[in-house]
This record gives sequence, structure tokens and C-alpha cells, in this order.
Amino acid sequence: MAAGARSRSVVRPCWDARAGAPRPFRAATNWMADMPVATICSLALCAVIALAAGAFAPYPRARTEPWFDRYAKDTKAELRKISPAAELQMWITDDPFDQVADFYKRSGTEQGGFAQSIAASQSARIGRTVRMTHVMFDGASGPVASIDYVSIQRPVVVSFEPLEVHDVTMIGWYRSKK
Repeated sequence: MAAGARSRSVVRPCWDARAGAPRPFRAATNWMADMPVATICSLALCAVIALAAGAFAPYPRARTEPWFDRYAKDTKAELRKISPAAELQMWITDDPFDQVADFYKRSGTEQGGFAQSIAASQSARIGRTVRMTHVMFDGASGPVASIDYVSIQRPVVVSFEPLEVHDVTMIGWYRSKK
């Protein structure tokens, strides 16, 4: 191209979602105008890589209820006292413990040993079997060393005095910036 000559942009139609009509798209002229598309593509690529590497995915039939929202809020407040950098999201489902655990074991590594002592203690206090496990998504050897794991428990023991137990499976996703 000769010095001082101007390049011609190729004009192709592109859909403008805000206007609801086609708009011209100028290839290689203003890359910042198309940044939202590039950002969305980058985020989608990161999500695909994270899923391929083994990462948390929401359980399909997970939900919350008012009693559980109160329990989750109290649990998160207690966790912040111990670990201010920790994030915790919690849900429940009516699905069986094994079904929920199998769902998460497809993406991570189960380490149930640490959970067994907690479950045994709760079982003794409430007079029925409590099942619990942890699944790590970051390759850590257990929940104490992990910065990204899920804790699964059934039933949910809300309090011992007065005794409040709900026959649902709890899912707690823990992340930390250690």
C-alpha cells in the first residue's frame, strides 16, 4: 500500500440487538466497538476450560427454602469468623445422598475420611445416621488443604437444642483465596 493511502474497510451486515435491525460491521477498524463479543467469547472459552479441568457445577435439582436460607446465613457468618477469605454457597435437594455425591465425583476427587468423623459425631447426637463426604476440585488431598470443594450431607442437622433435622441432602460449595 502506498504511503498516505487509506485502506478500505470491508462492510458486512451485522445484527444490532439494541436497535433490532442490521447494522454495518467494519472489519479491522474499531476493535473496541466489538469488545463485548470478544469478552463473551473469552468467558465462554474459560468456562469450557474450567469444566474440562474439573470444576464445580450446580446440581440440577438444587434449591433453597426459607428455613435453609436462615441456616445457610448463620453458617456463612460462622465461617467468616474462622476464614474471612472464604466464600460459601449452599443448597438442598430431595435427591438421595449417593446420587448427589456421584454427580460431583465426576468432576472432582472424593475424600470422605475427614467427613466421617463429623458425621459420626452428629449421628451419635441425633440418634440416626448422618452421611457426609467432600469432593475436591483443585486436586488437594482434603478439605483442610483445598480452596475449592463441595461438602455433601444428609440429613441436615440445623440445631441440637432444640433438635431440628431435615431429611434432605445439603450441598455446600466452599472457595477460598488462601
